Formats: sequence, C-alpha cells, structure tokens
Amino acid sequence: MTPPLVVDGKGDLLFFRSAREAEGYLEAQDVLNHEYPRAFDSEGRLLRLTVREQKRRVLGLFKLSSDDVVLEEAEGHASYAGDLRELLISRLGSLTPETGALEAQTLQRLLELAVRHFGYR
Repeated sequence: MTPPLVVDGKGDLLFFRSAREAEGYLEAQDVLNHEYPRAFDSEGRLLRLTVREQKRRVLGLFKLSSDDVVLEEAEGHASYAGDLRELLISRLGSLTPETGALEAQTLQRLLELAVRHFGYR
C-alpha cells in the first residue's frame, strides 16, 4: 500500500499518509452506509474498507465492544490506475476549466496537485 491513500467520499476526496490515519479518521457507521464507494493507493491499487467488531475487557470486569474501520489491499497489483486518474481529473476539473491540461498529467502529478489542493486529513 503506497501513500498517499485516496478515499472517494462521494464528492470529496480524502487523502491519508497511512492506513492507520485513515482508519482513525473514517467512521465505522459511514463505512457501513457506503459513504466511501472507492479507495486507492497512489499506484492505483484498489483498497477495501471494512468494519470489524473489537471486544475488549475493561479492568477485567466489563466487556466493551467497538466497531473499528479497517483499510486493506483488495488486490495484489495496481489494476485501477485508470480509475484513480479519472477520479482525480474529475475532482480537479471541477476547480479549473482547463481539464485538457489535467488529462496530459501523469498520475503522480495529479496526486501532487490534488493533495496540494485538498490536503491530508
């Protein structure tokens, strides 16, 4: 999983430096409600968002459970680079009328532009 990690927030692009940051920021209920339809690493590898129930004991007496977000690779190789490019061009294109100039950029350059504009979470 190569950062930055990109999560499609149905209109918003969310960028994270690590899976741990994404897991800490994203809410389990939003993942369960499919608020994040797609996630990628910077190479175009598809990532999977899931929710796992964690059971813990507090002071050895009380059982508590919580739902934790888990971000993991959905594939071993980067076969969605084209989808990631389209997503980045679409979101960046809504900010500038020169979409043609964006289409000429490399995936790495599009990621740099998007992170500069949207920032990390």
